[in-house]
Amino acid sequence: MTFLWLLKQKQLNHFLLLQIVIVGPPPNWQGPPPTKGTEIFVGKIPREMFEWELVPIFEMCGFIYELRLMMDFSGSNRGYLFVRYSKREEASRALKGQLISECLF
Repeated sequence: MTFLWLLKQKQLNHFLLLQIVIVGPPPNWQGPPPTKGTEIFVGKIPREMFEWELVPIFEMCGFIYELRLMMDFSGSNRGYLFVRYSKREEASRALKGQLISECLF
C-alpha cells in the first residue's frame, strides 16, 4: 500500500499547519517512530510541485514514515522538505541515489 493511494483515499493525517504540509505517519504504524538517522533534508524542490507528486518519487527509495513540505502563504512550496524513512538504510539510499534528482528536474 503506497502513500499515494492513501492520499487519494484521504486516510492520512494531512493538513496545513504553520505553513507545513505533513503527510504521515502511515495508518496502522505499530511501534515507536523511526530512529535517529532516518530523516533527510531535500532542497531545490521545484516550487510548483506538491506532496501528491513528491511522495511517489521518494517512495522509490523506501517506506516513508513522514514527509514535511514547507509552504508559503501564496500556496506554493518553499523549495525544501524533510522525509523520514522507516529505516536508516532507506534514508542512506535516498541520499546517495541519482534517481530522485532525475525525477525532480
